[in-house]
Amino acid sequence: MSYDFSDIDIVFVIFLSTKFGISILLTAITFTISKKVNNIANKWLTVFIFGLSLVFLVDILGEFNSNVSHYLLFFCKEIIVFLIPISLYLAVHSFVKPIKNLTRNDVILFIPWIVDILLKSFSFFGKKVFITENELYQPWYDILFIAFCIFVLIKSSLIISRHQKSIKYLSADVYRIDLKWLLYLLLAPTILIFTEIIFSFSSSYTLISIADIIEFLLLFYMGYHIVLQKEIFPYEKTQLENIDKVIKHKYQPNTENLRLSPLKIEETKSFILQYMIEKQPYLESDITLPKLAFGLRMKSHFLSYFINNYFHKNFYSFINEYRVEESKKILIDPNKKHLNMLGVAFESGFNSKTTFNTTFKKITGVSPSNYRKQQTTN
Repeated sequence: MSYDFSDIDIVFVIFLSTKFGISILLTAITFTISKKVNNIANKWLTVFIFGLSLVFLVDILGEFNSNVSHYLLFFCKEIIVFLIPISLYLAVHSFVKPIKNLTRNDVILFIPWIVDILLKSFSFFGKKVFITENELYQPWYDILFIAFCIFVLIKSSLIISRHQKSIKYLSADVYRIDLKWLLYLLLAPTILIFTEIIFSFSSSYTLISIADIIEFLLLFYMGYHIVLQKEIFPYEKTQLENIDKVIKHKYQPNTENLRLSPLKIEETKSFILQYMIEKQPYLESDITLPKLAFGLRMKSHFLSYFINNYFHKNFYSFINEYRVEESKKILIDPNKKHLNMLGVAFESGFNSKTTFNTTFKKITGVSPSNYRKQQTTN
């Protein structure tokens, strides 16, 4: 088979090929990482990236052969179109759930995909035109797919937003476990939707190129954060049930009957405060709610309940307020003038300068460096 290369944009083909190569490499990396951290979530993320890879490959072949729709590869690409946003949603679900059970509403998301497979299978094996290439049905199909992607995108964003709040009830350091990177990664379906609209309703190659470039940059962004990701719930299996209770308790405060007498409240408060002063667990950079609960000989969900209701703050604020107070002492200590801000952060229990600066300013109203200058001047 020969091709008329005068009709082929070589630069565009090279660009698509590079994008395909990166996505295949990223697929392999994500699958490898799934064996180390966030196992189930990264496997679904692998499916998502591989689905994108197949789309890119078909786009490349489409530059060489306008009849690529008759090939098996195109059929494979067509039947996984709905699986791409679904797999990203399932990755999000698996990242944020300590006990990763799908609900009935989650399973319902598979229905459009199953219907899509059946319709396209009948077309493929019956040697008929795909619904996505039928002039009568194609616009309606595109609208349905776009609406489905938007629905999944919103649903996934809400799940991550809830996670960003609930994770502060478990950890004093949420850097790389609050899934900000994954929230930004949800731009991927947005780009796919944008591209789909462009191809369907616009002939502007400039807009198409812009969408492709954004997609290309998004692959690099995705790869960077996939490699650097941390285990979201690094706990033993026996602890995960308690962790799940902590998260659910935040949104369902009446599910547990934990009434305490005024005397019991004061005794528990004094016990916790004494432990914080004597043991200084906040100086451990990796302190978590389960670790503190273990030291106090309490159950995680009870400690979380107590801190939320009787100290009126979440675990993140509870620990970091102690750290900020410790850092204040260090900043004005003449024997520790040699420490820079990173050194002060580490000494007071923080494990990053960014988190230290942000938390310190939020609590005191000034940055650590300005606080040191003010105290020195006074």
